[in-house]
Amino acid sequence: MQEFKVEFLVITDSKGAFCNSISSFNNLMRSNDDISIEANKLTFRSLQIGYEVQFGNIVDAKQKFFHLRLTCPREDQILEFGELLKAIRTLLYKVGDKAPQVLWDDISSFYANKAYPLVHEIENIMRKLITKFMLTNIGLGWTKEAVPQEVIESVRNKAAGNSQNYLHEVDFIQLSNFLFNEYTTINTKALLEKIREASKSEDLNLEFLKQSIPQSNWERYFSPLVDCDSEYLKVRWDKLYDIRCQVAHNKSINKSDLEQIEVLGSELKSKLLSAIDSLDKIHLSEEDRETVAENVAGNVNALHGEYIALYKQTHERLIELARMFLVEEEQEQLVKFGSNLRTLLNILTKQKNVIPKQLREEILEALVLRNVIVHHSDVTFSEASIQKKIELLKACYSQIAEILNKVERGKIDYTEIGSSVESDDDGIVQEGSNIE
Repeated sequence: MQEFKVEFLVITDSKGAFCNSISSFNNLMRSNDDISIEANKLTFRSLQIGYEVQFGNIVDAKQKFFHLRLTCPREDQILEFGELLKAIRTLLYKVGDKAPQVLWDDISSFYANKAYPLVHEIENIMRKLITKFMLTNIGLGWTKEAVPQEVIESVRNKAAGNSQNYLHEVDFIQLSNFLFNEYTTINTKALLEKIREASKSEDLNLEFLKQSIPQSNWERYFSPLVDCDSEYLKVRWDKLYDIRCQVAHNKSINKSDLEQIEVLGSELKSKLLSAIDSLDKIHLSEEDRETVAENVAGNVNALHGEYIALYKQTHERLIELARMFLVEEEQEQLVKFGSNLRTLLNILTKQKNVIPKQLREEILEALVLRNVIVHHSDVTFSEASIQKKIELLKACYSQIAEILNKVERGKIDYTEIGSSVESDDDGIVQEGSNIE
């Protein structure tokens, strides 16, 4: 039969006569009317447990310690044993200068062992939901993209190896980022530009304005199908995460914590399973597929997120630059090809000679790496390698910003661009493209 042992260490000052021996320590325990001590047995109401106290001086005798060992003989006595431990902790606070140190706690281990399978189940249901959503709606392009193998090998973290499913490498709390982090699909500058150009409210497209409101993936794809808002789930997931950290980091777990895990797990499980059942009803547009893949890649790794954000900012500045070379009737054309980075670079480099060829090549290399990050979920990077790429992209961004500044100040001469936009002819893999 399993025994449950709990041990405390109390450190106190040697000065004074208060609680200066095992006898006085026992008398302190007896000051609780529900506690009696005889030899190596302590009785608390109807509970009888093993009881040992060791007393000694620390080094130079300026401090002393009490080492208390309590042993509960049966599992069916755990609840009453827990009540005793609360009473004893209250008494021990009176002895020491600081809180008593827990040296051993089988009760916490008992509840942690019951809690772990519950947390493990919910965590894997969440991973199942996200993985199936990604594979059935984003497609195999999420994990396999036609990017040159030598590019992948140049940035892969060899030590990390390959993972069949990188979501199993993602931290518990980061899983919730995929469902609950809010983001907008509309470029802020493009939105402000439309508002600036509007002379009356009718000039503004309400649907376009609504797209600028940040939403989470849960709100976009699951809320219409599952009777549950994202805040309900996020609050419960965050609470579960806090208790999970207690379990994972070997901190104290009690009956109340276990009961809370059971309640949170039950509430989350029903909603997440309902979301899994609704996956067949979710259909993403090509643009949404790319946005979701990009959002996931940026959320699961901070450096990846920094690189993607910087890449998008660089792309936006290129659109600003291209807009300067289009006459009014050609502005709509920019909307059509603005997402095609190669076309923008062809205009600015081959037609107008505004972007140096070397900068064009560096930006195209940044595009390739962006595609690896977004679509090769099985590729991991060393921190040093991705940080180096970030610095290179920052340099590209600075060059573009400098060119923009010169154009705005009239320091670059150019003629009006023709209505014909040069086609993509350099064979570079584009954002979100898949080669069959």
